[in-house]
Amino acid sequence: MADSPRSSEDGQVFGLSKRAVFGALSLVGVLILLGVGIAIGRGPVPELRETAREAELAEAAAADRAESLESRLHGEQALTLLYRALLDVDARNFGIANERVRSSTTRLEQVDPVLLGMDPEDLESIRAELATFDIRVAEDLAAQRARLTAVAERLNQILGEAR
Repeated sequence: MADSPRSSEDGQVFGLSKRAVFGALSLVGVLILLGVGIAIGRGPVPELRETAREAELAEAAAADRAESLESRLHGEQALTLLYRALLDVDARNFGIANERVRSSTTRLEQVDPVLLGMDPEDLESIRAELATFDIRVAEDLAAQRARLTAVAERLNQILGEAR
């Protein structure tokens, strides 16, 4: 059999052993595959980063919205407690009415006026007035009822403006 110009009888190709040639070709193949993998892998990365950034922004907006809604909820609960206190005054349940006024004050402390777009001074004046409010047993409850109604109406007004 005639020898090919590339191989010799001692198992060499291009003057190198077959193992060295196989190793070199394997290394070249791995490098080519690595290059192809890197080229393919770089394609979607910027798109994925943009999608992740958009998701983070949406999450932050949702968290802000949830915080705002929670603050509004506390304000609405405070208003409801004031209206219930008015009903308790009419029913001459003064102790329960005072408890509801205190609970309303506690709820208002959890309201963030900045989140709701309220004037912080308006909310603080309502908080201060409720903190000093004390419903007493009396023959004529009109003055106490009128004062409590006025506070409830002011709170309703600033909550309505914040919508």
